Amino acid sequence: MGEAGLGAREPLLFRVARWPVLGPAVLALRGRGFTARLLKATYFDPSKVTQADVDQYYAPVAQPGYGRALRGVLQQFHFDGLDGRLDKIVAPTVVLWGEEDRWVPLRVGRALAAGITRSAFVSVPRAGHSVQEEAADDVNHLVIRFLRDGLPRVPQDLALALAR
Repeated sequence: MGEAGLGAREPLLFRVARWPVLGPAVLALRGRGFTARLLKATYFDPSKVTQADVDQYYAPVAQPGYGRALRGVLQQFHFDGLDGRLDKIVAPTVVLWGEEDRWVPLRVGRALAAGITRSAFVSVPRAGHSVQEEAADDVNHLVIRFLRDGLPRVPQDLALALAR
């Protein structure tokens, strides 16, 4: 998978889910086993996914309107939706990424951070796409530090300071 939000190639499953006849049929086949496999694929260490995690993810999937709602979301999502827009983000931003993300590569996180004027990129080792769940303690610590301290300060220009 490429750069989600930055002009990525849309995964085949997402495209098929949008098709008028085949899409609803494919989404009707969603099962607990598929949900478990999908969730485990977002972790660097799939053994960390518990049955309770799968239950939480599967609960909305089992609802009758889930397939229709998911198709609606997929029809509205644009894989190039962030192209040329990152510089419009003015709030200080921290971009957190799992270093072992197999869905969206680390370089994409770096590209996101590079495109946002006031941002910092922080990667979390031994974590995948679901970094906020797989490494919750690390992510919570990093978010709290960001909220408390803000972005890391860039040192002032030492050449100007020495010239004074």
